[in-house]
Amino acid sequence: ETNVATFWGYASDAIAVLSFGSRTGVAVTKQQLKDIYTCVLTDWSQLGQPAGPIIPWDMNAASGTTASFKTYTDNVVFGPCVRKLTNGTAPFENDVKPVLADLGPDLAAGTADDDENNYIWWMSYANWKTYGYTTGAVPAGGATRVDSNLASVEGATPSDGSVFDRSYPIVRTIFQVTREADADCNTAVGTEGVCTTGPTVSGTTVGGKGGAVRMFTEWLCRTSNAQQQINVVTGRGMRTEIVNAITSEGFQQLSPSVANLRTPGYACQVFN
Repeated sequence: ETNVATFWGYASDAIAVLSFGSRTGVAVTKQQLKDIYTCVLTDWSQLGQPAGPIIPWDMNAASGTTASFKTYTDNVVFGPCVRKLTNGTAPFENDVKPVLADLGPDLAAGTADDDENNYIWWMSYANWKTYGYTTGAVPAGGATRVDSNLASVEGATPSDGSVFDRSYPIVRTIFQVTREADADCNTAVGTEGVCTTGPTVSGTTVGGKGGAVRMFTEWLCRTSNAQQQINVVTGRGMRTEIVNAITSEGFQQLSPSVANLRTPGYACQVFN
């Protein structure tokens, strides 16, 4: 029985762990992250930081960013110290403004329970790097902007290089998903799920939406300028244009030097 969808991984992103305000230079291990979110570690002094209660924040459960963070922390059950907004919901991903605007349980601004210097959270590094308006804000009752700060995890801090070579430990692949009827990798007879060498993409042979999906997917997953046409406006090869588009949003192309990250013959990691 064949599947109905093919997943085309085309870029890498990191899940950045964040501190806020004056709380800089935070360094945590995977186990310490697990202990923070299960309320075992409760004071910053336990991490070699100036003393203060650690206030870990939750995130919307439907978020892929949440799924990546929870997978990394072995899906530990968050403890009662993990903060939600005062309306009872977890904040949406990749925007710290609701976190900084929250008044805390006492519903009063500027008190100990909404001291942003004690917060810890996570978000997409690509978003953090690219869209500064999501990474800081003037907190409730405040007068000046408070910014988020990148923490290191297992000795590595997210950067373009550590996302590209995956030396930062919390890295995820960004996927395009297609219906197999529109776009699928080529497979040998009787080997559903095992892609033969790309970059040719099979699927619909007619025009319309399905044909556009197939052609776009093949264009996205070709490996080199030699396989693409030259952009007549910029004079650059299309593969260069694709990489430029990926990096302009803060992501990185899938590294060809990381073992098994790309499906042979494709610039993508393909699952069908």
